[in-house]
Amino acid sequence: MKQLFLKGKENLILKGYVIQLKNSRIVVAESITGIRGYITRKFFPKGRSLIRNDKFVMKWMGTKNRIKIGQEISIRIESINV
Repeated sequence: MKQLFLKGKENLILKGYVIQLKNSRIVVAESITGIRGYITRKFFPKGRSLIRNDKFVMKWMGTKNRIKIGQEISIRIESINV
């Protein structure tokens, strides 16, 4: 039923939280429903990314770009797979 909440909301900007960091993607949860989704590498900032040993922070070499577990971010729903 939660997926129905997001149906038709493709391309809208919503709030979400980072819940997991991986080299190939960032897993996020939409803040109202908790529905999980992911951001793939093609949407990461340019450059080489590193995940700290504690797995709580991802940063990009030579820049100040970083993402942390629990960080609130703006997300755009590109597609919904039920």
